[in-house]
Amino acid sequence: MSLVDKIRNILKTFWDNNDYKKFSGNSLGVLLTKLSGVFLAFLVQIPLTRLLGAENYGIYVYVLSWVMIAAVFTRLGMDITFVKYIPTYVTEKKWPSMKGILAFGFGGAVAVCVLLIGIVSAGLYIFDLQTSVFLPFIPVGAALLVVLTISQLTKEALRGLKLVILSEIMEGIIRPFIFLAFFLLFFPLFSEGHAHAALWGNILAALAVTVLLSFHLWRQIPAPVKTAKPDFSDRPAWLSLALPMILMAGMGLLLSRTDIIMLGTIAGTADAGIYAIGSRLADLTTVGLLAANTILAPQISELYHSDQRERLQSLLKISAWFVFAFTFCVALVLTILGPFLLSLFGEAFGAAYVPMLILLVGQMVNALAGPIGFLMLMTGYQKQTAKMLFLAVLLNIVGNAVLVPYYGMNGAAISTGFSVAFVIVTLFIWIVKNMQLNPSILPIKIRK
Repeated sequence: MSLVDKIRNILKTFWDNNDYKKFSGNSLGVLLTKLSGVFLAFLVQIPLTRLLGAENYGIYVYVLSWVMIAAVFTRLGMDITFVKYIPTYVTEKKWPSMKGILAFGFGGAVAVCVLLIGIVSAGLYIFDLQTSVFLPFIPVGAALLVVLTISQLTKEALRGLKLVILSEIMEGIIRPFIFLAFFLLFFPLFSEGHAHAALWGNILAALAVTVLLSFHLWRQIPAPVKTAKPDFSDRPAWLSLALPMILMAGMGLLLSRTDIIMLGTIAGTADAGIYAIGSRLADLTTVGLLAANTILAPQISELYHSDQRERLQSLLKISAWFVFAFTFCVALVLTILGPFLLSLFGEAFGAAYVPMLILLVGQMVNALAGPIGFLMLMTGYQKQTAKMLFLAVLLNIVGNAVLVPYYGMNGAAISTGFSVAFVIVTLFIWIVKNMQLNPSILPIKIRK
């Protein structure tokens, strides 16, 4: 049999597979939406970096990194809880429970935001940090925290109602346009291109998207939910999922943001800004994995808990090849065109090329392993994942503390790339050994 015939048979096998048809059809829409959002975000960063410069852009991403980490905890893990429980409540028509989870999620998040802002403000006063260069950004950071928290919860509630593409269009396509418009509007109001312009633009863009998302959420919520009395009796079940999610999501974001924060603290905000662009380009490789996870999440849970292991393994293998092919192609393009793409942001940003290549190695390891994160999450092993992420974060913090003073941006990339590879390999080994599944493209035989 010739090579062409073998490829034709493989493609025919995939095409005759109902799981493949469902996965590829759904993934294509999500992937195209995410790609459009990533492309727009990429374009938005060009005028942003050129107008702000490396120093002010570094301050912007430094503050934004802290806000994003805080937002993980203010969401209380209810974003993932929405995705898991809202479809169940709709199917079973448990309208009071659905109203209860929405009220608990949004109300609790707002309360935690207020509490956290109060603690930070009190800490600044008690420890007399009035001279900190970042003090002027506390109010704008607090406002951004509240808006981002509510925006993300609204997006995930829509996702729970199976309006994935709608929420992705709002967040990934509409928001970058609004952000750029507000940034350009505010930029002349701040002398020397202050990072405040970018932060205020971010706040108003997130607020506008939140209003649009909330409007669609209100329209899509079944009418009986709106008049039902909220039922909080499932709160223990919500919290049993949400609390590990807080730790896991927090550790995951820390793993990806530790390098920027420590670079900004140790080497200065200019280096953090330059590095952030290289990191953002490297993150383009994860779009395929994100698209696959968006579609796979509910299917993994259903197939695993109904003991349809063969179908689950088939779906994992299909998604693994999809993720690897996409990641490899993007990584190849970035390797070849990296210097040109970085030059678009400004002359200083060319220094991010080597750190970007180092980070791409870690992302390729991630792609080789397949969709292991959501596999662990949707099968009830979030606690084990959180523990491994915690070890990786500690490793990354220590690595950055040791390497950044000597190797700067390259040291941060080495530490982060190694930490990402560490957690991916560790989780992969655990899945193969304990779940008897192979989520990767690697030809590993599973012992049953």
